[in-house]
Amino acid sequence: MDMNKVFEEFVRCALREALRLPERFFPEKPATFLDEGHRVRLEPDLAWRVGRTWRFVGDAKYKRLEPPHAPSAA
Repeated sequence: MDMNKVFEEFVRCALREALRLPERFFPEKPATFLDEGHRVRLEPDLAWRVGRTWRFVGDAKYKRLEPPHAPSAA
């Protein structure tokens, strides 16, 4: 079982329910760029667009972080 995929789907469903958004919220995973020169590519896990306007772009990661690398993980 790919825990990254499981966690990504959990985050997607939790956001949909918490924000009371339609079922098609986060339906697509666009490849886009962070810069105007199109050199820094971004492939987010979560994305939502209304018309031609992006409303949300995010990334979800499932991984264990141990202190001191993540002080709030304790």
